[in-house]
Amino acid sequence: MITLGVDPGTALLGYGLVRGETEPSLITYGVVSTTSSEMMEQRLLQVYDAVRKLIEEYEPDELAIEQL
Repeated sequence: MITLGVDPGTALLGYGLVRGETEPSLITYGVVSTTSSEMMEQRLLQVYDAVRKLIEEYEPDELAIEQL
């Protein structure tokens, strides 16, 4: 099982992917950053595109999102 964890934000969005349940192992992690001078629509599109790419590449079984 692969889990995608997301710490949401429009300026910075953190993510991590892990494999396994009882002893999870890290696949990858990173940050998606947007520029505050850009329109909000453009920033949201950048975040959407980045998360969509992660989902297409790693095909996670679960998604965990940190509450705001």
